Amino acid sequence: MNSNDTLNGVLVALADLTRRQIVEILSDGQARSVSEITRHFGITRQAVTKHLAVLSDAGILECERQGRDRYNRLKPHGFDPLRHWFAHYSEFWDERLSALKQQLEQELKS
Repeated sequence: MNSNDTLNGVLVALADLTRRQIVEILSDGQARSVSEITRHFGITRQAVTKHLAVLSDAGILECERQGRDRYNRLKPHGFDPLRHWFAHYSEFWDERLSALKQQLEQELKS
């Protein structure tokens, strides 16, 4: 999978409000079972499991089986594709704004 596919997977996964809420629940670093996550929503355990699968496929979270339960936690580097993408455009705009600032300063001196 190339970096654009990885970024697209992360963006698609985060496009859904329920999945963003799951990420928020897991953002404290604690692993949570599907049952624990399901308690936060008015949807079925099966629906939550599908959302977790999308997040896992996107590389945002990992699942660890302990006995009969599956515990989900955010991956430390799961958001790296998104962070790199934002960093690229942040650098792009920093360069553009710096050039504009220099041009305006030159025009003011003239």
